[in-house]
Amino acid sequence: MVRKKGDVVVTTVDASRVVDEAVGEKGGEVIRTGVGDVRVASEMRRRGAVFGGEPSGAWIFPGSGMAPDGPMGAIMTLELIERSGTRLSSMLDSLPDYPVLREGIPCGNGEKERAMAVVRGALKEEFRAAKSVVEIDGIRIEFEEGWILVRPSGTEPLIRITVEGRNPGAAKEIMERGSACVRRALRSLD
Repeated sequence: MVRKKGDVVVTTVDASRVVDEAVGEKGGEVIRTGVGDVRVASEMRRRGAVFGGEPSGAWIFPGSGMAPDGPMGAIMTLELIERSGTRLSSMLDSLPDYPVLREGIPCGNGEKERAMAVVRGALKEEFRAAKSVVEIDGIRIEFEEGWILVRPSGTEPLIRITVEGRNPGAAKEIMERGSACVRRALRSLD
């Protein structure tokens, strides 16, 4: 999708760092939004993005409309294969495969806002050596070895934790620290 330096790609806060690496290699810029294709489309309009999508498979191509378009995604994938002369499996094999772990911790819908305020502070303290902190749709904390995203579920009475690590050991360590921190923070609300 990125054809020239400065092209913008919009994705959600829960997307893999593989997106940043692949877009960055082509000279593009990644902008993150909260989860949901409506948020992605809105930011795409605002930034004049060349592509937007989220890990759920909702891909948005501004030339064909500002809504997820599965058939266009298939067409664009086939066009990429034809243009590159490379098998799709080879393209995918060339990308890093970072392990992802997920956990849901019960939290009543009426408590999520208060809970997330406490969780944000606790996570910032726990991971104070972080490379960056992004507070969009929860809190995403990034490190050299991976990242953690903690956000309230929009559909269930849960606080969701997503972790991506450069390797399984890093993912496990980040999840263990993050999950324990979130659980401690939630217990402090009682």
